[in-house]
Amino acid sequence: MKKNICVIANGYAEEMMASKLMSEIRKELQTQNKLEKFQFVGGSLVSSGRWYEEEQFATFFKGGMTPSGGFPTRSFSGFLADLGAGAFLTPFKFKSMIKDWSKYNLDIIIVVGDFLLMTLTIPALKNNKNIPMVFIPTAKSDYIQAHFKIEKKFIKKYTTISFPRDQITTDDFSEFGINAQYHGNLMQDLLDPKAPIITSKEPVVALLPGSRDESYGNLEMILSLLPSIKAPIHWAFVQAGSLKKETVGEVFSHKGWTCVDLEADIPIWEKNSQKVYCYPNTMFDTIALSCIFGISLAGTAGEQIAGLGKPIIGFKGTGPQSTNRRMEDNAKLLGKSFIYIENYPNGAIMEIEKLINNSQERDRLGAIGISHMGKVGATRSIAQYIINNLLSK
Repeated sequence: MKKNICVIANGYAEEMMASKLMSEIRKELQTQNKLEKFQFVGGSLVSSGRWYEEEQFATFFKGGMTPSGGFPTRSFSGFLADLGAGAFLTPFKFKSMIKDWSKYNLDIIIVVGDFLLMTLTIPALKNNKNIPMVFIPTAKSDYIQAHFKIEKKFIKKYTTISFPRDQITTDDFSEFGINAQYHGNLMQDLLDPKAPIITSKEPVVALLPGSRDESYGNLEMILSLLPSIKAPIHWAFVQAGSLKKETVGEVFSHKGWTCVDLEADIPIWEKNSQKVYCYPNTMFDTIALSCIFGISLAGTAGEQIAGLGKPIIGFKGTGPQSTNRRMEDNAKLLGKSFIYIENYPNGAIMEIEKLINNSQERDRLGAIGISHMGKVGATRSIAQYIINNLLSK
């Protein structure tokens, strides 16, 4: 009978990281001629399971995106929307499901996400007390807020090993007696370093309004800034797959932009002397590698660009992912590589022009982003550790 490698994630970004890790474990097992002994199953608390399915992994739970976009505590309206949709029942359904999974021949449980998700997996250990639990805490960092003492007690008691996203959090875990190692940040391994680069005479600046419903309003705010910039720029708007092309077009038109060719693979919108190129989400890696900095009201995407050594400008947007608190947290997480502008729009315009004309300042701030986001290669390193130290026993 094959043994199950059970990987569980919180939401969209975590599911991407989890599926990437599963793929790397699968590849390493195949290299060692051990793959036939194992099978994989994935679950997500707040996601569609799309990334598991694309990598051809079976799924046992898909909670789906909540009305608040996964941020019920960021706004009262988001809380009420999740409550009305029954989203707060999802953890209980998940706990019941994972308890049933404890009857199966589990060999390891890998948790990619936050402390709550880790606690929900504990029932699976009751009938399988020798199963190792690997915890990869992506949601918290000591740069923003350390895990509470009660959280660290549970992590120490129930997890075999933890792989935090940065060195400062790893050190905190180790000082508390948690078995923790720092191998890098899984998030940075989602980028393809071999993606093609944009060839442009003008410097490329990434525009990242986000991927949730608030992104349309965020895009309006970003577009309002661009006509005031005097320098010629290749503005690269990354359109998330969740955004509707028609609605995006309406936002541009409403702000006075004219489309050169709406049916083109990469539509170009013009206003005064500025042009915005609308790239599909599939070209995000190309934009991330090509840009000199980004204007971001997004989450993961902005962090990834900062991790490549490019500064990020952010300001309060129109929804729960881009609140003042969220921006302040980003500034703590990414250090001075994330420039939080409170004086919108004038402060944002001044900062954009400053970064365009000062490559030394971009390099200085970018180095801070690399330091905070951590090194690449964590996925393969963690996969090898799991196989050599936990699956081989």
